[in-house]
Amino acid sequence: MARMDLILLSSGIYMICFIGGVSCYSRGAPFSTCLTRYPKHSHTMTQSTDSPFTISFNPSSYKPNEIITVTISDQIEGKPFLGFQTAGFRESDNPLEIVGQFEKFPKEKAKIFTCFGGLKNMVTHQNNEPVTNATFEWRAPPYNAGEIKFKATVVEDYTIFWTDVEANLPISGTVTDDVKAPRYEVVASSPVVDSTDFSDCGETKACFLYPRHCQDNDCVAAVSFQYRDDTDDFVVEMYANADSNPGYVGVGFSRDKNMGDDETFICAAFGPEMSVQHGYNPLKYNERLITRFVSSAEVKHEDGHIQCRFVMQPESNVTRVNQKATESRDSPVLTNILFDKGDAWYIQLAWGDVMADSNVITIHKEMPATTSSKAKIKEADIYRGSAFHVLVQVHAAIMILAWTFLSGIVTVIARHYKDMMPRTRILGTKVWFQLHRALAILVAVMTGIGLAVIFSHYGAKIRK
Repeated sequence: MARMDLILLSSGIYMICFIGGVSCYSRGAPFSTCLTRYPKHSHTMTQSTDSPFTISFNPSSYKPNEIITVTISDQIEGKPFLGFQTAGFRESDNPLEIVGQFEKFPKEKAKIFTCFGGLKNMVTHQNNEPVTNATFEWRAPPYNAGEIKFKATVVEDYTIFWTDVEANLPISGTVTDDVKAPRYEVVASSPVVDSTDFSDCGETKACFLYPRHCQDNDCVAAVSFQYRDDTDDFVVEMYANADSNPGYVGVGFSRDKNMGDDETFICAAFGPEMSVQHGYNPLKYNERLITRFVSSAEVKHEDGHIQCRFVMQPESNVTRVNQKATESRDSPVLTNILFDKGDAWYIQLAWGDVMADSNVITIHKEMPATTSSKAKIKEADIYRGSAFHVLVQVHAAIMILAWTFLSGIVTVIARHYKDMMPRTRILGTKVWFQLHRALAILVAVMTGIGLAVIFSHYGAKIRK
């Protein structure tokens, strides 16, 4: 019963925080969506019908460093739309790499920002005023990048949008230069994976198993790290067996028990769409990055379970773009955050759904399960933890004690013990009333403490 109360209480608090943080993004897509371009409008799914909107180019092919006019519109009916987000991606080699740069755009409707690996290479709306077309001047990269695929998300209204508006821009036939290799190699995910094996936890692998008393492959979710001294890397295995048929499972490396400033590695799958994703939690959300520091990726989604295996480098970094400083610069202003897996980290586990027909993750099913102490994943050990922050647990324990136990005693005393010790007085008042009043005051004090504890953890997010 206590466990259920804790789950319901924490879930309610989390939903308050989450709902309080929802934004319609009428001022444009956030730069955290560089690689997803998926509006999270109350978990509304993208349209499955063909988009009436298209992307056109003038000229219809590019030469290195050439200016191309890019237009988004409904060329048949002239249907208006409220929002958009678009950029040019490599068609092959590494389709996560964004190329080119936007130079001119309708400032009354659009704005540009910088995605990692380029400069001012993404354009989005900045208000929800309807338009029938959006036209930009885009400068092609100063080299042959092969065929370029422009990908756009077009929002007709809050609940109607398309994320698969695409058009290919070929290289001009007069360009004879060889295609320049991408800056980063693509990390392909194989759908073939042997079942994850957690029988060596504590012997050859460091493992985080959730919930506390599960074993091996019988957990709701688990992650293992096997350090290989000869290659100086980690073989990572993860799975989630949640009854809700999760579409992803992810592990995070955190300096504290809170979600925020964490590096993540996420295995996601929807049908044949499978990937291992590198990411970062700036705050209470995940930002997908170009996948690096990972190899030999395998993902399997079967019978409502997701499992994966990949090789992770011992050191990695998260590169952040300072959007404000980059606006007036000719090169991006970057910050690199180092994550050394030889250090001790709180390990976090999360799992949940993906958006339909994509590998775009949604909010996790529970609060991230977090190890009780920092883990050194080079050392074979078994770690346990909780899906609730310690302050949430304290809050729930106090409130359950106050309102399930003490308030019940307060009621029982007033109802059945008024005749207890009828001739005895304490400070001129009957004993039953003194006990009743003291316990009632204690319930009120504990309630105040419980609220103070939960507000100290969630802060302003509850008040929004």
